[in-house]
Amino acid sequence: LVASAVIAIVFMALALSRVSVVHSRLLISIAAILMVLMCWIISLAISTIVGVQLGPLGVQVLPFLMLSLCVNDIFLLTISGIDTIDPAIPVPTQIQEGVSKVIPTVLMTTICHYFCFLSASFSSMPAVQSFCIQSALGVATTLFFQVTCLVPMISWDVQRRIHLRLDCFPCVSLPQAPPAVIRNPIIPSFIRNYFGPAVSSVGVSVFTVIGLAALVGVSLWSAITDSQLGLEVQESLSSGSKVSEFYDTFFEEFGNVGPSVYIVTTELDLSQLSRQQAFDDMTLMLADSKWVNTSIINWMEDLTTWASVMRSGYLEQMMWFDNRIPPSRFYTWLPEYMNTSCAENNPCGASKVMDVKVDVEAQVVKASRITTQLVGLNRTEQFLDAMLDLRHDLKKVVKGTSLEKTFVYSPYFVYFEQYTLIQRETYRNMGVAAAVTFVVILLVTGQFHTLRDTFLSLHNCLLIVISIAAMAITLLGVMSWWNIKLNGISMVNLVTAVGMFVDFVCHTGNRFYEIDGITRSRSVALALEQIGSSILYGAWSTFFGIIILAATPFPVFRIYFFHMYIAVVIVGSVIGFLCFPGVLVLFGATKRDGWRCSRKPSDSATEDSGPSSVEMTQKAI
Repeated sequence: LVASAVIAIVFMALALSRVSVVHSRLLISIAAILMVLMCWIISLAISTIVGVQLGPLGVQVLPFLMLSLCVNDIFLLTISGIDTIDPAIPVPTQIQEGVSKVIPTVLMTTICHYFCFLSASFSSMPAVQSFCIQSALGVATTLFFQVTCLVPMISWDVQRRIHLRLDCFPCVSLPQAPPAVIRNPIIPSFIRNYFGPAVSSVGVSVFTVIGLAALVGVSLWSAITDSQLGLEVQESLSSGSKVSEFYDTFFEEFGNVGPSVYIVTTELDLSQLSRQQAFDDMTLMLADSKWVNTSIINWMEDLTTWASVMRSGYLEQMMWFDNRIPPSRFYTWLPEYMNTSCAENNPCGASKVMDVKVDVEAQVVKASRITTQLVGLNRTEQFLDAMLDLRHDLKKVVKGTSLEKTFVYSPYFVYFEQYTLIQRETYRNMGVAAAVTFVVILLVTGQFHTLRDTFLSLHNCLLIVISIAAMAITLLGVMSWWNIKLNGISMVNLVTAVGMFVDFVCHTGNRFYEIDGITRSRSVALALEQIGSSILYGAWSTFFGIIILAATPFPVFRIYFFHMYIAVVIVGSVIGFLCFPGVLVLFGATKRDGWRCSRKPSDSATEDSGPSSVEMTQKAI
């Protein structure tokens, strides 16, 4: 955690700094990162007070996630204060003008993160549920302190620079301004002069949109055909731990023997011959199954054998009933059989006391079971296939026998039952997160003064949500290519990724809507020039914030958090910077002109959009 915080501080200081003892940004970078860590501690404290259990995810993963999510907003707020220094204008006015441009999108992304975490908290896994609640509290707490603490810190930093006080030593002031070292920031200059004009051209836009459609199609096919389910035991254990060594030895030496499995019946009158026959059929079904390893213990079969020996006088009557227990004798012989001693009889009923519970007065077998043992099962796919195959075979056996209260059970099946529903639940939760994101974006950034404004707001929000959906589908494809299995943890990460993808497209989409450019291509180029570097810094900060998880000894953190969030950064950056500008160029609508801009070419787009970020930086220096 300390290493990750130091990396984030160094990255922010380098990204925001100027070559000057006055205009460097180390102090506010340290303060911003410490504020995020403080919000992490506060979120854990609040969750503990309200009764949410504190687990390893909240301690070992949440701080890295908060650093990744919040540094992007810190970049936007801080840069808004960097580029607005003018000694002739009061500092509060400058800060108000700068922050007012970015606070709507900061508020929008934070609300999206909050509701995505909140929707993911309905997971059936208690540890994941607690983690999502703590994450939602952390995001809300960070937003509160960004508004109440970070903005005043930005104001104090602007005043420090105006009064020529040293960074990290604000009590020391210089008698005169130090020699200015004029430099154009590399990333903003590259976006303005090369990347923005190139990616916003019509030809490149057509190419990137076609590429996005192809990428989404391939990812969707991979997600449908190659997705894997499960969370193996070894993945949740620390590498080299004693418990991990135990499981490795256990699967190696005793891997050919699997868990016990039972066919259970409840509240049935088993004196009927058809139901006794069904018991034999279930025994045959288990014997023919490729998942069964050892002999089958069937109390009904043993009862019939006992009756043929101990009640030989009724043998002819039993033969009349096809070697079954006569219905009139069933509830008389069954208690006698259960009371026989194993020392005197074979088979004996005393060994089957745990396999059958009978109510003689009501003439009903309250519960019974057929017991056997499965073959060695070491992976989730094997457990899931065994469970589904046995259920399917049992359903065919009991069909038409009125044994509707019969089911297959194993203690291990409890852990794998979730995988019968997890794909449907994942897609449903991602759909809910996308719908919530659409509503939040529309309410925060939409304008509803006229019918035309409402239509344009709906149109642009729909483009943003479609792009987020494309990112989510691509992430599913990356999971299948990277062998990241779908389970409760990855499901929550997929839902929260929907909120994280908002950062990559929403800022650009909102700025594109507000800019009054000559053409859509020019509006996209200006939007990337003004906001692209901040988004890129935020993406890099997410990478640097979670890179420490690559060294964790727990595979579950490395696979399902580090790998997944690296995939989120890569997918978001590629689609957000390469493909989404093309979507805006071909299908976007600006605030002034809607589907097509009608300003005269003689009008200057830069007059309305104001000076560029590079020009403002040079002016500030």
